[in-house]
Amino acid sequence: MIGSTAPTCTYNECRGCKYKCRAEQVPVEGNDPINSAYHYKCVCH
Repeated sequence: MIGSTAPTCTYNECRGCKYKCRAEQVPVEGNDPINSAYHYKCVCH
C-alpha cells in the first residue's frame, strides 16, 4: 500500500448523499472475493 493514494469521489458519484461518502475497495468477482481483483467504488454510509 506504500505510495498508493485513496481515490477521491466525484460530486456525481456522491450526489445521492451529502455526508459520509467514501471510496471503498469492492471485489470485482463478488462470488470469489478472496482471489478477486479490487476496484474502487464510492459508497454512502
